[in-house]
Amino acid sequence: MAPDEGSSAARRTGKGLNYFSFGYEGFVALAGLALVWQIASFFIPHFLFPSVPEIAARLFAIFTSWNSVADALATSARILAGLTGAFGSARFWPCRWRVRRLSSVTLTRC
Repeated sequence: MAPDEGSSAARRTGKGLNYFSFGYEGFVALAGLALVWQIASFFIPHFLFPSVPEIAARLFAIFTSWNSVADALATSARILAGLTGAFGSARFWPCRWRVRRLSSVTLTRC
């Protein structure tokens, strides 16, 4: 059997890993988690474990409010700008310090 034959056979038969499917097991796991969470919300203080309907209502309010969406977009833009600055400065200012490991970690100047 060729090295690629097994993976292509799995793709043809539909068996194998499919990361984007949400099958029966996923539904049962989420339903079980929601059930355990709801039961815990009866016995644990409200600020630690709000009930599942309250969580759903709050998520709906967050995703339907333009202010929340604008805040999320602004935060994403700040993160992107920070990553761009970090990678850009590393690209144009290379090798300020190099870590060299022999028997212990020492910093040496490039």
